[in-house]
Amino acid sequence: MGDLNALINGIIEEAKAEAARIKSEAEGRAAVILDEAKRAAAERRREIVRAGDQEATERRRRIEIASELDQKRDLLTAKGRVIDEAVALALQKLYNLPQDQKAALFSASMLESVESGAEEIRPAAADKALLEKILPKVNSALQAKGLSGQLRLGPVEPGIQGGFIIVGGHFQADNSIESMMLSIKNDLIPEVAKVLFA
Repeated sequence: MGDLNALINGIIEEAKAEAARIKSEAEGRAAVILDEAKRAAAERRREIVRAGDQEATERRRRIEIASELDQKRDLLTAKGRVIDEAVALALQKLYNLPQDQKAALFSASMLESVESGAEEIRPAAADKALLEKILPKVNSALQAKGLSGQLRLGPVEPGIQGGFIIVGGHFQADNSIESMMLSIKNDLIPEVAKVLFA
């Protein structure tokens, strides 16, 4: 679990670094959005001042409120897009981990997820060769833990892009990269938002 946590922490650190790079883009986008909204609000204000009656004053107040809400909504939307980009980047980094790191991640994940040690491993097509390579070592480690150590590779799992699914007699464990990302996404989003917008 320590290797898995270290790897996840490394990914989070890479996401933070990438988020810092994206931050300047987000600030630029936000500045453009705010500038356009300010110009539009200023134009609306000039029109209202020309009218000069009570109705125009009330309309100005409503337009200013709407303009502020539009600015906040646009800024929130821009922040959401940047966070989504950072999370997508972290997912891509997981897919493209070096083979040794991916092997360590997959081995640790298998050792934690199996029950008997005789389950079927259904790999993503992209990771089938790597899983074939590490399966003997994982089986040896399972035997050392007192389990059967008879994990076997099953058919390719078409619904995942990376990682694997473990199928046991009474359970199924989703160890796909997508699932791993979902498990850390809730922790990752506040960290990325803190780096980007603090």
